[in-house]
Amino acid sequence: MASDKPSAKGPPRPPAGLAAIDLNLLVAFEALYAERSVTRAGRRLGLSQPATSGALGRLRAMLGDELFVRTPRGLAPTARGEQLAAPVARALRDLRAALDQPDFDPAAEERTFTIGAVDAAVAVVLPSVAARVLREAPRTRLAVVSLDPTRAASLLEDGAIDLALTPAAAVPQHLDGHELFRLDLMVAMRPGHPLAGRPIRLADLAAYPQVRVVFASATPGPIDAALAAQGQPRHVAVVVGSFLAVPPM
Repeated sequence: MASDKPSAKGPPRPPAGLAAIDLNLLVAFEALYAERSVTRAGRRLGLSQPATSGALGRLRAMLGDELFVRTPRGLAPTARGEQLAAPVARALRDLRAALDQPDFDPAAEERTFTIGAVDAAVAVVLPSVAARVLREAPRTRLAVVSLDPTRAASLLEDGAIDLALTPAAAVPQHLDGHELFRLDLMVAMRPGHPLAGRPIRLADLAAYPQVRVVFASATPGPIDAALAAQGQPRHVAVVVGSFLAVPPM
């Protein structure tokens, strides 16, 4: 049988998912729980009494519970309000601590910074970087490791390195990249080599044994790619892992 009486309605069901949570309302919850008074909580938050009452109403709708009930002694938390108090306070405390980190002070820093670098960057950039770090952050340490350019982004994302000094590549949007310097690639050969002292064609390069520099992944580099694009084979006689190993040969 249908009833003419309106059905009793409790607080609206809370929206599903963390995306529906309003952080400002959790701050209001914290103040209401601590003060047990809308007026005092509003004073603590810098809000008027009506604005704080409105925040309490939105809190109830957001969390699907009355949260606080009026008593002769002021507001008293419901069972759900009591259950939420400690986790909300802890979450807000951790968030405030994370956001209130002091400015970076290199002179006080004591950590180790790991730099992944190709050998050209080690030769060109690292001496001045190391000198500046020693001067401005004397309690830190630099750990420089050989870098495979194809893995630079993933190593940064995984936290394995703090900085990558590597040939230009597509930098993912969530990483920050800056051009430091440019290098010209050259053909080097021993004195008296048949190609010395005259213009060199791609076909000339294919006719003589060469040294290939590869990094950890052994992925063909820009020279290999350029020759392949021209349909030129490459006679590789020696493979080394650093450009610095080439001159003695």
